[in-house]
This record gives sequence, structure tokens and C-alpha cells, in this order.
Amino acid sequence: MKCRTKLKEIIDKKGLKQRKIAKDLDIHYVVFSTYVTGKSVPTLERAKKIADYFNMKIEDIFFDKNIHNVNDL
Repeated sequence: MKCRTKLKEIIDKKGLKQRKIAKDLDIHYVVFSTYVTGKSVPTLERAKKIADYFNMKIEDIFFDKNIHNVNDL
């Protein structure tokens, strides 16, 4: 299952590198990459860590406000 996030957009907009972010957050790069591509979903604890890193709310990164029900996926 693929999960839509704004993580890649945020990283690109800020001009950051995924490897550096993963290192700063103490998350293996390959695992972090799966969050960016939407191949997997972080635990709540990791989602909070990522949101804090960007000084954002979890829902602003990991939830698509344009999806109102499962049929929109």
C-alpha cells in the first residue's frame, strides 16, 4: 500500500538531502527513503520526530487533506 505524504515536497523545497535528514533523525537511510516514497508509513513516534525536525505538525506532512474517504485513494 502506498501512502501519500508531502515529505518529498518539503525536502525538495528546503533543499535538503534525505541522507542528512535520516542521519540527523537517527533513522536508517533506506527506511527513511521508504517514508519519502510512500512505500511505508512511519510509527507515530517517528512521524513526530520527523514533524519536529521540520517544525511542522504530523498531519501537515503525513495526511492528505484532499482525501475525504477511502474511495478517493
